Formats: sequence, structure tokens, C-alpha cells
Amino acid sequence: MAHEQLLAAVATLLDDLAARPEDRGLLQEQLRRKIGEMRAQGLPVRAELLQYEDDLTAENDDFFDNMPI
Repeated sequence: MAHEQLLAAVATLLDDLAARPEDRGLLQEQLRRKIGEMRAQGLPVRAELLQYEDDLTAENDDFFDNMPI
């Protein structure tokens, strides 16, 4: 997928995240995949996307912090 197409797909996913919070988990996973595709192709990933990805990871880590062992 070309760089412009990946950026367009990411923009669409971000818009969908804002518009459809009930589908957040699915959309976040799709966003992670697109960022992974960008990395795999050696394309630059914008800083705000990297920050968003870090925030998602932190949210998921926090979710499991209170789970009994």
C-alpha cells in the first residue's frame, strides 16, 4: 500500500474512532496494524500517531493492573 493510501486509511480510522466509540477496540487494532504496515515499509510514522499508540498500550496495561492472579 502506498504511503498516501496508508495515511488516508489512518485518517479514516481516526475519524471512525471519534464517530463510533462503541467500535473502539476493533478500530484501535486496525490502527495498530496500519502503523505496523508503515513501519514494515520503512515509512515515517507521525509523532502524534506514535503517541496515540503508546497511549493505547498504556490504557490496555492499566486495564489488567487490577486483575487477580
